[in-house]
Amino acid sequence: MRFLFAWEQGGRLGHLSKIVPIARLLRKRGHGVLFAVKELGTAHDFFQPDGFSYIQAPLPTGLARFRREAASFADILSQAGFGDAALLGGMVRAWQTLFALHKPDVMLSQYAPIATQAAGLFGIPCLSLSSGFESPPETSPYPSFRPWLNLTREALLLTENRLLDNVNNVRGDFGGVPLSYLYQAIRADVSLLAVLPELDQYPGRKNARYIGPLFVDDDGETVHWSGQREQKIFVYLIPGAETPLVLEVLDGCGAEVVAFVPGIAADLREKYSGTGVRIYSEKIKLSGLLSGMTLAINNANLGTLSATLLSGVPSLCIPTHIEQLMNSCSMERIGAGIGLKRGQVTTRFGEVLDAMLANCCYRNKAIEISIKYAGYGQKQVVGKLTNTLEKMTLYTSCIGRCPAGTHPKPG
Repeated sequence: MRFLFAWEQGGRLGHLSKIVPIARLLRKRGHGVLFAVKELGTAHDFFQPDGFSYIQAPLPTGLARFRREAASFADILSQAGFGDAALLGGMVRAWQTLFALHKPDVMLSQYAPIATQAAGLFGIPCLSLSSGFESPPETSPYPSFRPWLNLTREALLLTENRLLDNVNNVRGDFGGVPLSYLYQAIRADVSLLAVLPELDQYPGRKNARYIGPLFVDDDGETVHWSGQREQKIFVYLIPGAETPLVLEVLDGCGAEVVAFVPGIAADLREKYSGTGVRIYSEKIKLSGLLSGMTLAINNANLGTLSATLLSGVPSLCIPTHIEQLMNSCSMERIGAGIGLKRGQVTTRFGEVLDAMLANCCYRNKAIEISIKYAGYGQKQVVGKLTNTLEKMTLYTSCIGRCPAGTHPKPG
């Protein structure tokens, strides 16, 4: 069988790291795998050891950026190409051409909303694997990311209806039936959530199919704790204006600190040479540090949160965008972490760090969740996912996207 793995939105390695283990197992079983990726440079570095084939995914170009922050997932979709009917039609046509050239039997969608819509139009069985954020609850309108904006239901629906008009215009061009709701446009045959229910960015969603998180914790340089200090802090932060202050406070907190800060300035790294703060600019293996870790400090990226939480480690989160902010709120909601906005770091970081090191309630909650999922294993999940992909052609028939028999033929 031929499998196409599609990735359109989001950045960095998190999206590829979820799906590469599945691709490896599919290839081991004799199947062909092609990746259509958002970032060719990221793919070049990431795929080099495995030698997977990849191409550029169709991407939106020339779309004006929002002057305001995204209020709901409809705004995300607008910037992904749904906000312009001509652009959306062009991207759907590009995916149709890609399908015709490579003839996939099944597509796996990893944050690829237009590819998912195209797969539905052209009869390609599709499995959506998401972290939760990119698969919001099927409600109309979508939930607001920013409830403090106090947007009315009518205001949210106004955006959705505009996008839905674009979707239905494009579907008409390709012979598809019109949809009633925007969420139907990105509905796959099978939708799975690679996240712990406790970390779902949309708490309380109904009929969700959780399979557990997928993350990489064994890639990079092997690093171990020296054991010279009782408390041990792991840091994974993208450099920002607050980084020097964070490192300065950590240097004075009395704990052993191992920090992965990709792209950190050489002089800032050199400043802490020989101190209790070891700084690495290249990837390090998280797996070797989980045992004995007291606290994790990160940008609330889901992979790091999941790996540390499953090991009973709480997190101090400094989110940099809305998805990470929602992850940070999840950690606060379950009592296993505290979040600080970047603007709060200068005034509150030291205080919050001291509180998390002194108060065992955060660690106790993290340990409680780790015990709950003590039997969780990524290897078993990857195996089940691979089995599901192999069976997709047997039991998918336009579930919920188009009435049976209404899929148009490509061309």
